[in-house]
Amino acid sequence: MAPNPHYFIALPLPQEIKDHIDTWKKEVKHKLPFKKWVYPADYHITLFFLGGANNRQIQRVSENMEHLSLNYPSFSLDITNAGWFGKPAEPRIFLVGAEGPHALYHLQRDVSIDCDTIGFAAEKRTYKPHITVARKWNSKESFQHAVKRLSSIPAVSWTAKEFVIYRTHLDRLPKYERVETFTLRADK
Repeated sequence: MAPNPHYFIALPLPQEIKDHIDTWKKEVKHKLPFKKWVYPADYHITLFFLGGANNRQIQRVSENMEHLSLNYPSFSLDITNAGWFGKPAEPRIFLVGAEGPHALYHLQRDVSIDCDTIGFAAEKRTYKPHITVARKWNSKESFQHAVKRLSSIPAVSWTAKEFVIYRTHLDRLPKYERVETFTLRADK
């Protein structure tokens, strides 16, 4: 029997923000030897990683997220700067940071609590909103040395109007398929 597909809940990015990040990525990519670069259509801000799940579990998550979405208005997000997760000399993730109001952190917390009550393990680390751009540093040169040659990503803002349950497909691009979309309230 095949294992259950993997899912996660995330804020999608508008196309113009994906294009903005991709334009900057093209400027810096040749200076940073990462093993894998994220396909632009797959850019997102993760709220909760579900992992393997069956249809019944996803239905329960979907019902909970539908109710949760009624409690949150849309909110503004900003790109901050480039960063990384992992060892400073050879990070596992190269990212663009994102900042938002308390509503972003409250939404992530409530998504996490709801998913935890259904049986999905909540993340123990502090939530740091970000957009993954590349994975797995692949050089003998220190990342800290290479990153000094980068141009900063220009600041940009947008309004988060929805969040999504995505299904992961490792064998295709884009890797992430929308399963269910939840609209945030239009009032601010």
